[in-house]
Amino acid sequence: MALVLTAAAMAVPAGVALVVGLHFFPLARLYDQWQYRWTAALLTAAAARWCCGALRTTWPCAADAACGWNAGYASWFLAP
Repeated sequence: MALVLTAAAMAVPAGVALVVGLHFFPLARLYDQWQYRWTAALLTAAAARWCCGALRTTWPCAADAACGWNAGYASWFLAP
């Protein structure tokens, strides 16, 4: 049985990165932590990269992998 991913299912990693990234912007101001601004910017950029990659590539899993790796690096290396 073949596993077929719909467009909505493939957008989940980018959606998560976007929501988490956007919620870090108000947290940066609330807690006055500069690290949160970098984390927010990189997670939001990871979601934007997914949008660009998913629209241009014929292999959409590559866009998912790029979004996941970028979000993972941003979360891991910029954790306060």
